[in-house]
Amino acid sequence: MRSFGYSALDSAWIVSIDGFGVFGGSWVWSWFLQRIGLYRTMIAFAVIYAASIGMFTLQESYAGHCGGGRRRSSPRPSST
Repeated sequence: MRSFGYSALDSAWIVSIDGFGVFGGSWVWSWFLQRIGLYRTMIAFAVIYAASIGMFTLQESYAGHCGGGRRRSSPRPSST
């Protein structure tokens, strides 16, 4: 994460949020599985997964690269 410019504290928060998401996701998907069955759960997962890939692709195309739109190029010359 440091290669992307994040501090150790920021990296720890990102990994923690990911861990909580995985833990919470296992509860959500098991609830879906019990309520609507295996195949419908797999379809719901595939649709949400495809939507997330689409959102990341759009974000990257608008920002120019991953990293929240921060460009690592040289600063712009002043217009004075």
